[in-house]
Amino acid sequence: MKVPMSVLKATVGVPAIVASTLLWIIGLALAPPLCGLLGFTAGVVALVLLATGAAETAAARVLLGARTATAAEQTVFAPVLAHAAAPEASMAQRRLLVRQNVGARTPPVQLLGRESVVVTPWLIEATYRGWLGLDEAAALMVHAEGRHQAEARRCELAMLAWMLPWRALGGIARGIGRVTGWVPFIGFAWALRGVMGVVALVQQVDEGRPALGVLAASIVALTYLVPAANHAIGRRVESEADDLVVRRGLGPSMSAMLRRYRLPVSLERLHHLDGSRHGAHVPVAG
Repeated sequence: MKVPMSVLKATVGVPAIVASTLLWIIGLALAPPLCGLLGFTAGVVALVLLATGAAETAAARVLLGARTATAAEQTVFAPVLAHAAAPEASMAQRRLLVRQNVGARTPPVQLLGRESVVVTPWLIEATYRGWLGLDEAAALMVHAEGRHQAEARRCELAMLAWMLPWRALGGIARGIGRVTGWVPFIGFAWALRGVMGVVALVQQVDEGRPALGVLAASIVALTYLVPAANHAIGRRVESEADDLVVRRGLGPSMSAMLRRYRLPVSLERLHHLDGSRHGAHVPVAG
């Protein structure tokens, strides 16, 4: 049975919204009264502006660490934007922004809001130096467009701003995990968290505190559900983005780029991008 996309998004989004809301409330409550009031007012105004699509470039600077592309960068990348744009789309009219902070998990291209596209410096340099062909760079752009369409986020900029505490918490948790992951006991305890959740539920119910037990068990359950839902969303978004790349006739270029850079990709995905029939041979770089 295929789980609806709306259910997967709710599984991932609701805990993030609740946690971010609680963290914002705690932060404002700990601030002096006047600062808390000013912070709340400024936050509401900013969220309303972002929800209407205003101040998109300024939001990208703060939320993604991006800057407006220089004239030279725009000249280099203009043919890619034009080549990636469908007749009915406005890709070529999107404002080009360049990330300043790039990590291992940063995508080379990301569509943001209604009129911005954010790229990494590497993508512009690769296009200029010929490391990527025009079709390959355009395929990356179309894939990003497909992801943006598949995710269909409402009030994208406002939600990014609202989720800042959740994203910060996730970054801290990943950092702690990298530091303590080598300790055998911690890995063992994390693997048994489901058992501990059941024990906590039974214990709290037995002591007459069922609400506390249900809360503890729910938090433990979310540590299984949220990553699984995130993984399922990622697979579906990637599949829909690949479909758009194939429809635009750029599937073989995308496939060739993935093989040339030896990126981890399934044979089924390569077949789909190449437009090959089932059972056809697809050479894989090794």
